[in-house]
Amino acid sequence: MAHAFKLTLRCDTNSSHRICKNISQWKNNSKTAFQKLQEGDTSFFRRYGATNMDEFCAVNVECFFEKPEEFMHRYPEIYMALCKVFNQNPLNSEKNYAV
Repeated sequence: MAHAFKLTLRCDTNSSHRICKNISQWKNNSKTAFQKLQEGDTSFFRRYGATNMDEFCAVNVECFFEKPEEFMHRYPEIYMALCKVFNQNPLNSEKNYAV
């Protein structure tokens, strides 16, 4: 799902400014976690996510939907950025996260 989403996303003049802004926020918030994963910290994210940012994004999306409570606890900034990207929070389906 994450790869398909990324492949169809084009941040150009015809794109949704909100989605592109939120993807950029996710990238900024996740740089440190990506670097730690590349250095071998596999305490939360799967090792394959260290391959490149595309795989890291896919692993983030997996964790977002499969382990939202732990994700929110360990990486709240990254988790909340993904809430904005997908306009949902798996921990609270009633709240709208569009910004």
